[in-house]
Amino acid sequence: MSHLATGEPLSVQEVTVSFSGSAVLQGATVLVPEGGFTGIIGPNGSGKSTLLRSIARLLAPDGGAIVIGDDDIARLPRRELARRLALVEQNVTTDIDLTALQVVLLGRIPHQSAWQGSSEVDRAIALHHLEKVGMADKADRSWHRLSGGEQQRVQLARAFAQEPTVLALDEPTNHLDIAHALQLLATVQHIGLTVVAALHDLNLAAMFCDHLMVLHEGRVMSSGAPEEVLTPELLRAVYGVEASVEPNPITGRVAISFYPPTVSH
Repeated sequence: MSHLATGEPLSVQEVTVSFSGSAVLQGATVLVPEGGFTGIIGPNGSGKSTLLRSIARLLAPDGGAIVIGDDDIARLPRRELARRLALVEQNVTTDIDLTALQVVLLGRIPHQSAWQGSSEVDRAIALHHLEKVGMADKADRSWHRLSGGEQQRVQLARAFAQEPTVLALDEPTNHLDIAHALQLLATVQHIGLTVVAALHDLNLAAMFCDHLMVLHEGRVMSSGAPEEVLTPELLRAVYGVEASVEPNPITGRVAISFYPPTVSH
């Protein structure tokens, strides 16, 4: 049966990305240790997805480097990169009528020789990871008949089936109810891979991540442990909100309570 690889350290070094001459990510630097879980937080449009797509080599930075282990990803063959890094994006669409199992089997392609096709071992690995995300009972269901949350869980199973060392997630809880969001992040937290995830729910980020990086207008505003980063002052400066930050009585992690905004009549 499948076992996931051990995580490798991920280093983002002074990465800058521009579109049409305008920088959307400026000098971003972060080190995710082997097996660490780093959350990227920040308002919409702050550069979170751009950073993740750069880490996955879907975007070519104008400057800087992204290193997995000791290897600059720009120099890695595409197949080797796919064996070491898996990306789960927010929205994935296809016109092809695939089943959930067939989608997960796509994660096995980097481990297959040309024209080999999926083996019984590949199928067993895919079913194992569908079980891990609670979707084994819908293995034969059409992708187009799955809800947004179900599609997200299938995509996570596909990433697990890829057996990477680094897992990049773009808003992985975006379509999930709270029970499945908690389960997904707990699974990711304990999977042993190096994880970097863009998250919009700050309390979930504080609960599960061991390190946070705050992006604002394409720049890194703060980086560190959740209790160091999530201060009322930073929340005011980056998000424009007033908040109280106290230890969660259940987990001991920091938790944020927001003050309602003043609405003029």
